[in-house]
Amino acid sequence: MPSAIDPAVPVAGTPTTQSVRDNFAAAKSEIEALQLISAQLLAGFTITTSRADGTETIALATLAGDAPSAANPIRIGFYDDLGAFTALTLTAAPTITLSSGSTLGAEDGAYIDLWLLAFNDSGTFRLGIINCDAPDGVFELQDNTVYTTTAEGGAGGADDAGVIYADTHMSWKPARVLGVLSYPIVTAGTWDTAPDFVRTFSPSTPLPRPDPGPPPS
Repeated sequence: MPSAIDPAVPVAGTPTTQSVRDNFAAAKSEIEALQLISAQLLAGFTITTSRADGTETIALATLAGDAPSAANPIRIGFYDDLGAFTALTLTAAPTITLSSGSTLGAEDGAYIDLWLLAFNDSGTFRLGIINCDAPDGVFELQDNTVYTTTAEGGAGGADDAGVIYADTHMSWKPARVLGVLSYPIVTAGTWDTAPDFVRTFSPSTPLPRPDPGPPPS
């Protein structure tokens, strides 16, 4: 969009206070619009997976499938609960590992959809993972909000659906939804099969929502 900022204001000589205020208002509006665009930023990444000895590692890579670098970074924008904006630039591949024995609520012989999240942990980028299909109802996932995480632990104890697991506990940190991975499970807790389906998040991606139930009679 064309800028409304007037480079000729304030004018030389006797500028008016209102003209300066108007220019600042235009600058503020344009900066906020750019921040809104940047806050939706989920640019230049793909989701990769690998497995060994019953563990599953999920990582971010560039669109070419390479690890991000200073020359080819990944940028993720975040809003926090106060409306402040931050963009984190990734120059190395972030990962999250599901340890052997961790089921995330999966059952033998069934499919499980795992949602991958990004967190801004006070300037440190971290990944989180959740199975939203919890026994007591679907976890309502939202993009660009704040969440608390539970440490995966690395010892096979991350067994609950409806819980966001990460490499460490985080309390109410800004989060983005990155995508969803659909896994066929043979034996719950043994991650030995690649996901059948991996989809990166976009504004058109439907997010998990609780069943609203039948309409009132």
